[in-house]
Amino acid sequence: MRYNLALLVGLSWMMAGCQGPGRSTVALTRADHDRVVQVVRGDILTVRLPGNPTTGYRWEPEERDESPLHLIDSTYQAAYPERVGSGGDFVFRFRARAKGETRLRLIYARSWETGAADEFEVTIQIQ
Repeated sequence: MRYNLALLVGLSWMMAGCQGPGRSTVALTRADHDRVVQVVRGDILTVRLPGNPTTGYRWEPEERDESPLHLIDSTYQAAYPERVGSGGDFVFRFRARAKGETRLRLIYARSWETGAADEFEVTIQIQ
């Protein structure tokens, strides 16, 4: 019994440490274009932008050198999965991994064309 209690306390402590300070999620949408956003190191930044991959267009992060933001993953969520060709949202998750300021820019374009049909840009200040 004593061992189980110690194990439970230890696991609870470890799980609490996994969250740690600066683990909140900041959600951005198209309405946040051109804003300055402040986050804390360790925060998760979620960007949700409307699009339709059946047209050949995709949102992609602009290439950048070492950035204080790290792309965790990106997905597409169809608004009406049962309707072929319907639009939805491209969702990107980034982790703020270092203090500083960076520009996050995503481009909506077709891979075989030059130029962008649309863009989304925010300035991220990481404390």
